[in-house]
Amino acid sequence: MSITIPESGMQFGPFDEKHIFQLEKSQLYKSLGENIKAVEFVLCQQMNKICFIEAKSSAPQPHNNKDFDKFILELYDKFVHSIELFFSTILKRKKDIYGEMPSCFHEAEYARIAIILILVINGHEIGWLSPISDALKRKLKRQIKTWDLTVTVLNHDLAYENQLISV
Repeated sequence: MSITIPESGMQFGPFDEKHIFQLEKSQLYKSLGENIKAVEFVLCQQMNKICFIEAKSSAPQPHNNKDFDKFILELYDKFVHSIELFFSTILKRKKDIYGEMPSCFHEAEYARIAIILILVINGHEIGWLSPISDALKRKLKRQIKTWDLTVTVLNHDLAYENQLISV
C-alpha cells in the first residue's frame, strides 16, 4: 500500500508504507515528552540506505545570525534525537516500540547501511542551499564522524528529481 506524507507544502512519496517509519507518530516519541524532537519520517529506500527526512517551508538567510543559528540548532536537535530514537528502537532498548517499525527496517544490514540526513526546503533557490548545508555539516560534525553520515540539503526541485516528492 502506498503512502504520501504532506509536509511543508510538499507531498512526500508515494512510498510503500512498509518503507516508512514516522517517528513523530510512534508511541516511543509520544511517551518521551515535549523536549524531544523528531524528523518527519525515516525512509528505508533500499536495504542498504536509511534516510532521515526533515521538511521546511522556508529558511532564514545566513546573514541573519540569530535566526539562522536557531534554525540550524533546531535541525541539529531533530536529526540527533531522531537517530537516537531510531537506533534505540532497532537495538530493542525499547522493545514495546520495536513492533511499530515496518519489516524493511528490521531486515536492514546496519553494519553496512548508508545513513543519510536529508533536509528539504520548499521554494528555496538552489544557490541558497550551500550555506545551510555547510552550517548543518559543521554542527553535525561529531555525528558525521561517529556514524559515517551523509548530510544533504535539497529544495523542492531537487527533491522531485530524487523522487522524494510528487508534484
